[in-house]
Parts: sequence; C-alpha cells; structure tokens
Amino acid sequence: MSYSQELLAEFMEKTGKNISETADYLEMLQPNVSKVKKGDKRFSNDQLVRIAEALEIRPEIVLIKSNMDKSKSAKEREAWVKLLTSTAASLVMMITPVMMIAYNVYNNQSLSSRRASLKQA
Repeated sequence: MSYSQELLAEFMEKTGKNISETADYLEMLQPNVSKVKKGDKRFSNDQLVRIAEALEIRPEIVLIKSNMDKSKSAKEREAWVKLLTSTAASLVMMITPVMMIAYNVYNNQSLSSRRASLKQA
C-alpha cells in the first residue's frame, strides 16, 4: 500500500468524507481520488499538505514520507530516511523544553492547591 493510499484511508476515516467529498476538499476530480485509492496515482505535494493539516500531522513529515515512498533507489530512500530522522529529532528537541515547562507549571499549581487546602483545614 502506498503512503498516499494510507493517508487517503486515514483522512476518509477521520473526517467521515466519502470519495466525492474528499475530491471536493482536495480540489481533485473524483476519478483521480479513486485512482489514489487503488494505488494507480499519488497525491501532489499540495494535496499532501492539505491532508496533513486536516489530520493535524506536520506537513513536512508527510512530504518526507511521501518522497520516501516514491524513491526509486536504495540510496535515495536512505537520504529521505536520514532527513526524516533529523527532522523528527529536531521536533523532539523543540518539544522537550515546552513539556518540561508545562510539567513544572502543573506541579507548581498542584503544590499551590495543596497548600491552600491545608490552610483551609
């Protein structure tokens, strides 16, 4: 199954759209969506970005995965895998400090709540 087919199935399942509604959303002809579903066609980069946004997936990850899927040689695929790995690592590095801040804020609020309830008792 191609990556376009996987995305189409996930998009239709999560949005509840049928083939016709999906075609309208992606500004495609309905027969072309059917070709994607059968594996005879792949989405354009613009369509991939629209699907990524609807599924709340980072568009750059979707574009990289799509290009990995289309790779004709092992070297080309390896280059896409390296790009995906470095992109994912960058995202983790960006998200980790935010998660730590959120964790600290939550713990400080919990501590404040506990202190307030002890004062009331």
